[in-house]
Amino acid sequence: MATRAQRERRAGILTEALARGGEALRRQSTRYASGPDDAEDALQDACLEFLRYYDGPPGDHAVRYLSVSVRRRARTLGASVWRRHHGARVEITTTDAFLLGEPRIAVPCERPGPAEQVERDERVSAFANALAALKPDERTALLLFGLGCTYREIAAGRAWTPTKVNRCLTEGRAALRALLQGEIDRPDP
Repeated sequence: MATRAQRERRAGILTEALARGGEALRRQSTRYASGPDDAEDALQDACLEFLRYYDGPPGDHAVRYLSVSVRRRARTLGASVWRRHHGARVEITTTDAFLLGEPRIAVPCERPGPAEQVERDERVSAFANALAALKPDERTALLLFGLGCTYREIAAGRAWTPTKVNRCLTEGRAALRALLQGEIDRPDP
């Protein structure tokens, strides 16, 4: 349980963060949610999470924390709305999405049978092995981009130049594609 001083500190930081980036957070929530009501719910849930758990510094760090939380909650709400209305499970594409350079897409699909699940598990395992074989910077850039970070956020979070982010993503995608297609060998663990 947070102390009164912690709650007051978090409330002050939240107020400042919403004053600095509130409109951007609302736009982001609207972009990722399935509708305006879900967008508002995602923003409110992110603020509640912030008030419960945030212990970082004020300023840009707090806005980034809220941004990640809003994006995650809006996507989750969007997926649950899709499942409610369409009765299908939402699968996050992994291998195909990275090969196409769009790691953030989700596609609806019917519940897979045992054969499809085994095939999917094999694909995910191959993808994880290929991802592990990449250079650390390339792997980090791809994973952060896959989690929804922008080029600018990756550069700021890792203290990289925009050129390095672009290079790591481009070379990482190419190496990942080559590994998955068997054009180059993976190093032995």
